[in-house]
Amino acid sequence: MAFTPAHAATSIVASLNVTVDGLKPDGGPVQLGLYDEATFPLIPDTPLFKRVVDAEASVVIAFPRLPPGTYALKAFQDLNGNGKR
Repeated sequence: MAFTPAHAATSIVASLNVTVDGLKPDGGPVQLGLYDEATFPLIPDTPLFKRVVDAEASVVIAFPRLPPGTYALKAFQDLNGNGKR
């Protein structure tokens, strides 16, 4: 995902809504990490923004007010409750 400002003097922000389907409602929480292009390859386990939500068959997770840039997203359902994939 990339955002390009329409005008350099204008501050542009956007929201990213992520839908995750096919979850096991009783299988543990869903963890999502949002990374920027600069940090993802260097520190892949340290997201800029992290969300942990209870699982349902489908969930929508919001990342509001993102500055322009390129982002990566990692998501998993924590089936064994250890906080790791």
